[in-house]
Amino acid sequence: MRVQLSLFLCSMFLAGCSLVGGSNVKVAYHTLSSHMSLGSAAPEKSAQIASIGVGPLKLPSVLDRKGYVVREDANTVQVRELHEWGGELQDEFLTAITQQIQNRLPSTRVQRIPWEITQTPRYQVSLVVTQFDGQAQREAVLSGTWQLQYASDGRIVSTHPFHLQAVVRGKEIGDIVKAQTVLVERLAQQIVEALP
Repeated sequence: MRVQLSLFLCSMFLAGCSLVGGSNVKVAYHTLSSHMSLGSAAPEKSAQIASIGVGPLKLPSVLDRKGYVVREDANTVQVRELHEWGGELQDEFLTAITQQIQNRLPSTRVQRIPWEITQTPRYQVSLVVTQFDGQAQREAVLSGTWQLQYASDGRIVSTHPFHLQAVVRGKEIGDIVKAQTVLVERLAQQIVEALP
């Protein structure tokens, strides 16, 4: 009986320790900025394009998780469980790049999917991202393909592969996220420059 009681008390003590220890652990949440700090607005082009829709966006399955993914090398990634995106990464990315394009095309109606049929834009930008990660004190990478098409019938206007890199100027996760924001800005600039 004493052995059983001792085991019970010991297990309760360990459970209490894990709860106390766990309560002090805080998850850091990260987000992509939509403030324009690179490139410049294109008012003349914006005046010629009435509307653009952004999406759909396809992300690699390795990023479809709660923890933040850090690149170790070409074949290895690490998941940081105490760091997460503030929302779904797909939503974060679409919101940021839509706003970045809008910043550069002030007179154009830029909207992200989904939209009402009555609000169907003239052009649509769809994206397939194959890599979106980084290494502390090294670089962040954004690669994939974006496609411009007519939103009404899906006819393809042009297809553009991209491979963008930005220097990570620190050793924290937040430093990688800043570099990733720069990459989204550069992609938005590339899209705007390639518009007809």
